[in-house]
Amino acid sequence: MFKKSFKGKIILPVSIIIVALVVILTTFLSIRYRSFSNSLINDELTANISSLNLDSDSEVATLKKQLDSEVAIYLKRASGILIRDGIIIGTIGLAISIVLLFFIVSSVSKPLVSLSNDMNKFANGNLDVSINVSSEDEIGQLGRSLQKSINIIKKLIVDIKTMVAEQEMGNSNYRLNVDGFDGDYKLLVKDISELANFGVRDQLTGIPNRRSFDCLLAMEWNQAKRDKKPVSIMVLDLDNFKTYNDKFGHQQGDLALISVATVLMQSLKRPPDFVARWGGEEFVILLPNTDSGGAFAVAERIRMNIENLVIPCNDERAAKTTISIGIHTQVPDQVSRLDAFISKADMALYKAKEAGRNKVLCYGNT
Repeated sequence: MFKKSFKGKIILPVSIIIVALVVILTTFLSIRYRSFSNSLINDELTANISSLNLDSDSEVATLKKQLDSEVAIYLKRASGILIRDGIIIGTIGLAISIVLLFFIVSSVSKPLVSLSNDMNKFANGNLDVSINVSSEDEIGQLGRSLQKSINIIKKLIVDIKTMVAEQEMGNSNYRLNVDGFDGDYKLLVKDISELANFGVRDQLTGIPNRRSFDCLLAMEWNQAKRDKKPVSIMVLDLDNFKTYNDKFGHQQGDLALISVATVLMQSLKRPPDFVARWGGEEFVILLPNTDSGGAFAVAERIRMNIENLVIPCNDERAAKTTISIGIHTQVPDQVSRLDAFISKADMALYKAKEAGRNKVLCYGNT
């Protein structure tokens, strides 16, 4: 449809203009030829009559009448020939013009049709599009601009996939790189990065959330199973936090959670160690390739850091809190269950609570 309408819009008006020009030219030539012939014949007639020695005016009149008749026949034939030749020439010119216009329009419409097809593919979600328009005109510029947009979107999709993979591996700090993007595209990349950050980070404390932790836990669990290495998990819970919240208010409770999360992050020394907010006042820490002794040492360090923590507050009584920690360490095998692994750390936590809080207990040592 695009190709036909495009040619029709160009060929039809141009053809009409050419036909009109041919008709005007033919008419003009005919009139000019008639005027010129009349003048020439009259001059010849006058000269011939002057050279003749006619005896009377009647003889002159008769001769002139005969000549006029012959001139009229001559002019009629000449005009007919001229009109015929003009029509033939005009028809040939029109045919040549239409052929030339066809090739001109084809050369213009072909890249436009190709570009239109590529744009339709792109609009339907096909990003495997390569714009093959190499001209330097406006069509070429449009094609290059479209290809640039496609390349930018391709890069963005690849970067998003990389970000998702990194986050599934526990790298919740990964951000999309805005290099290579300009203008509104750069703003779009930043917005996407922030939106993705909402899905893997706890918005109050800024540390990874449970979803992020679940992804990393499954990966580390399978890795430990393959390597036959120990993996330790801690479940941590602020002591008497409901009472703390009721007494000092939810805003002060939020400050306490933020302060505790900061201490937890600072207490972990190895890059693979991972902390996340489990929910409410509970946190969870994963220690890959760590035995029970190493996990207990880390947990005790955390417990003491929380005990020494001074929480920002207006009421001095709200400045202090404590934490209880349950630990479970396991070398997983083919029959080990991940949910049981977590559950045992949770059971150790409740035993620590029952033992008086502000304590660290390992599952099996309770």
